[in-house]
Amino acid sequence: MKFQQFAAVTAVLSAMAVPTLAADKPLLIPQAAVAVPGGPGGWDWMLVDAPRHRLLASHPGTKTLAVLDLKKNTLTQVPTGVAINGIAVDEADNKLFTAGSGEKVVVFDSTTLAKTGEITLTGPGDDIVLDPKTDTLYVCHDDGAEDWVINAKTNALVGSVTIAGAPE
Repeated sequence: MKFQQFAAVTAVLSAMAVPTLAADKPLLIPQAAVAVPGGPGGWDWMLVDAPRHRLLASHPGTKTLAVLDLKKNTLTQVPTGVAINGIAVDEADNKLFTAGSGEKVVVFDSTTLAKTGEITLTGPGDDIVLDPKTDTLYVCHDDGAEDWVINAKTNALVGSVTIAGAPE
């Protein structure tokens, strides 16, 4: 995603933090764009962390996770150590999961944004989906024909599911 597109999307999404007004008032109000240092280098996945009023965006070109506080309109860039793509939030266990070309899932404390662990994969990861009912994290193998299955409570790779063709 180009920087200008990211800025436009963040401006619209940051407007979502505005409280609901009277019925005759617009629900979304555009706000100023938020500049993200590092410039181009590719954007991939964005996710709204609604309970914390944040927009999470993977910036693989800078090996960071951009975290935009939608109430304060402030930006934090979290170093991930590897290019990341997918993002998942585990509210129950206060975790953020990211995966990408670094052949690992990087785990963060959702409150402090401190790195708390890594889960080694056998290839590059991409999209991530968390099933909160079973504490199961599914990570798409970007170049392969499988999805990895991870116990989100213990951060342990427990297996994989073979799928037909490459997921991308």
